[in-house]
Amino acid sequence: MTEQKDNTHTPGPWVTELRGMDARVRCPDGRSFFVGDIIYHEDNKANARLIAIAPEMLNVLRSVASEPCRRVPPAADCETWLVGHPSAGRCVRCEARVLLAKAEGRSTDALFNLAVQQARDAFGGGK
Repeated sequence: MTEQKDNTHTPGPWVTELRGMDARVRCPDGRSFFVGDIIYHEDNKANARLIAIAPEMLNVLRSVASEPCRRVPPAADCETWLVGHPSAGRCVRCEARVLLAKAEGRSTDALFNLAVQQARDAFGGGK
């Protein structure tokens, strides 16, 4: 199966727009996206607010994900989480890498090895 990569999105800032019975998200280019009705589903207001801040959250993820894993030993229990199992001690930088990969439509398979290598480099351990 071929991996689909879609790293583009409409640039922000996006804003929440409550119009009549609809919750929408409006982009700077004038397009708006329907989130849901707010008469029968009050939570769609909150959903629209969450969606509207997605470009800002993506920028924060990129910033956090760009930092090396700080675990000693490197990424000690990040591997468990990266393959889909919860880990109480997961590294926030490694978690950000996984979320960023998902947001960009990339596979998360190689992220653990990258995190370990970056941590080794950061702590002078090399290969």
